[in-house]
Amino acid sequence: ESKMSLEDKLNAALTSREKRLIRRRLYDPSADAHLVDFSTNDYLSLSRSPDLRARFLARLAAAPDVLGSGGSRLLVNGHAHAALEARLAGFFRAPAALLFNSGFDANAGFFACVPQPGDAVVFDEHIHASVHDGVRASRVAARVPFAHNSIPALRVALERLRQDRPALVSGGSSVFVAVE
Repeated sequence: ESKMSLEDKLNAALTSREKRLIRRRLYDPSADAHLVDFSTNDYLSLSRSPDLRARFLARLAAAPDVLGSGGSRLLVNGHAHAALEARLAGFFRAPAALLFNSGFDANAGFFACVPQPGDAVVFDEHIHASVHDGVRASRVAARVPFAHNSIPALRVALERLRQDRPALVSGGSSVFVAVE
């Protein structure tokens, strides 16, 4: 057995990620200060808007019950949070809305809880780690990856599931498709 130091193991993992084009690097905000942001969630540059900041701070000052949750959402369902979910449900004409603190938590929570035993999850092989975490925590047995951004590969995966799982065709089970 080869004995590698922790540093060697981490470097090998980074090299492997580099070869597979999945290595992530921390963003340096000072390097791109003059560029338009198309790579983060702030692609509209709202975080830099003085007007939006002033409006936000004015609303915050007028709503003193929005600071601090007081506990887990299951224990404390604050008025402001519940009101925002109700407003979103109305806006989207949905029976209800549920807020998560991040997209990561939304994906992990959704895929861990919504798909049930007998269901299937078909996912792009490069799907975000949050989906992988949720699917791993789920109770589904059928976890089917397909080639990144490949419609033909997605079609093959779905057709295979139709053949192998009659309950998906009859409506007794559901298939969830996660794309990147």
